[in-house]
Amino acid sequence: MPHRLLLHPTALPEESVYGYCLRLSQVNGLRGLRGLHRYAASQQQMPNLTIITGHTAQALSHLRGPAPAWLEHQEAWEQGLTVTFWIKSHRRWCPQCLCEQPFWRAYWALALATACETHNALLIDICPSCRKHVPWTAGDLTHCQCGQDLRCIQTSSATPPALQSSHHLRRALNQTASTADSQSESTTLRDHSLLAAIHLGQLCSLLWFFGAYLYHPRAIKPQKITQHGSISVVLPLVTMSMSILEDWPHHFHAFIDRFSKPVQGCTASLRVHLGVIHQALFQLLKHPELHFLQIEFERYVHERWGEAFLYAEGLKHEHPMISGAEAAKILGVDIRYLKRLIAEGELQATGTTSSHGRKQLVVDRTSVLALKQYKGEEIPLRKAAKILRISPPRIRLLVKEGLLRPAYPGRGHLSKHLTLYGKDINTFLALLSHDECHQYAESTDLISVWRIGKQWLRGDENFLHLITALTRGELKAAGRDPDQFGIRALLLHRLEFRAWFDHLHAEQELMSIPDAARFLHIDDCTIYYFVQAGLLALDEHRLYRFGKHIPGLRRATLVDLQRQYLWGERLAQATGIDRLHAAANLIHQGAKPVAGPWIHKHCCYVFRKEDILKATTGPRLETSANGTH
Repeated sequence: MPHRLLLHPTALPEESVYGYCLRLSQVNGLRGLRGLHRYAASQQQMPNLTIITGHTAQALSHLRGPAPAWLEHQEAWEQGLTVTFWIKSHRRWCPQCLCEQPFWRAYWALALATACETHNALLIDICPSCRKHVPWTAGDLTHCQCGQDLRCIQTSSATPPALQSSHHLRRALNQTASTADSQSESTTLRDHSLLAAIHLGQLCSLLWFFGAYLYHPRAIKPQKITQHGSISVVLPLVTMSMSILEDWPHHFHAFIDRFSKPVQGCTASLRVHLGVIHQALFQLLKHPELHFLQIEFERYVHERWGEAFLYAEGLKHEHPMISGAEAAKILGVDIRYLKRLIAEGELQATGTTSSHGRKQLVVDRTSVLALKQYKGEEIPLRKAAKILRISPPRIRLLVKEGLLRPAYPGRGHLSKHLTLYGKDINTFLALLSHDECHQYAESTDLISVWRIGKQWLRGDENFLHLITALTRGELKAAGRDPDQFGIRALLLHRLEFRAWFDHLHAEQELMSIPDAARFLHIDDCTIYYFVQAGLLALDEHRLYRFGKHIPGLRRATLVDLQRQYLWGERLAQATGIDRLHAAANLIHQGAKPVAGPWIHKHCCYVFRKEDILKATTGPRLETSANGTH
């Protein structure tokens, strides 16, 4: 039975996960994060702060930022930000804040946060004594590994751009907290009207985009910035980014001027004019929160290039989601009639929540345009494919299985002129969809239907399995990606999908090698090694996937492999040693692995159960060897 730590302090507002773990280890007399890890691993389960402290999830909801890799619930703390926007390798801090209250603030770990607005000082990221970064795994709560007190360091005055950007980043991070008392301290800084209503993910993307392209514009990949965890590297990037936003929109127009190329004659491609910033800029323009950026960009295109474009259909970029007021204006109806159309299934609509907590009605642009064009008439197959964001053959498959209703059911799914009604399309989407846009679509705890189709479930059969599970309620959408529409916009909980996926493949007899690797919780390279070494036999029947025949493995063969070999978490359970040290301990006792990094750098350590039993014995291992683990 797991035991709680003797002392378990309360998490403080704005505290980082790493900082709380340091406080936890220090008050319990453990040797830093390594000592806390050893204690957590000894509990024979995935380390979890809720279990080892006894605090509820609500009590720990203040915590934000990166966490030690061995700790559970990473995605909940990191707020959907990619590794670019979090500093995980070392610490940043304000010595005066640390002296006043010895705990580590979460916003210090944001890559673009460079200043403390409370003390008007730049953050510190290098110990002045040893001239090195201070890693989280070394030193204690307030001291570097060299012994330097991190509270007694001279700081430098922060520049206005550094203070402004850090203020908005801190504000956006605090707004993600589930409790109202996690708010920024009072400040005299004025809120920038453009940035005050932007959520954290889009704010980081916006600042990074402007700063990176101004910081080294001639690079092949300007947004790939080495050593961006250093204050000295990221400070000029933040300064350049804020300079564009402070004099809006003139500096934004000058920014595009810097990268745009003059073109003779007419063209229908913005890529020709925009060059290197084209793809990155349009990625920003897709998000509804950055509508002000879209407006100024369209104004710039009109003023600078005028009739240089052949205004073909689809040239002008448009948001996938539009406001209810804009939808009513396009259709020429009032807002009450618009809501009636939504209730009757003529339009696909959803909700979104602003950074200030205000609920807003947004409508799928494609359904508005389809209603305006066809006005209740039949929608041709290719147009329906654009609304649903799937291919025409996939639509025919849904019609064949009775999941999507055609305009003329008697003609069948192979009809040359297959058509659908907009109302039926919207009813189908409403059956699959969640009614709320998710602001953190890039979050690691969510996965899109589009990515599932690309990485996990390729082929018509698997697509049908997924859609059927959604219509039956076996899987539920966690929200909608505001950057997308149709089926592609659906977001699922990653853990829920993974459990469903594992159950699906447990029922499938013949698996591809990638599917077999997921079934065994092992990497593809180890599977290929097993096949080459003759430990796994490919089935003579071959799967038809991705338009070609590929090798398959029988589930019974994989289950038999599990009976004979141990690796990963099962190895740790069988030996009673944590996953990081189980293999090393067995090798030290003389057990030779059949696969591992010494054979192939990507392979995990795999041991034959017989070899483990020869090297060491114990009731736990004997039980596992009998197949009851």
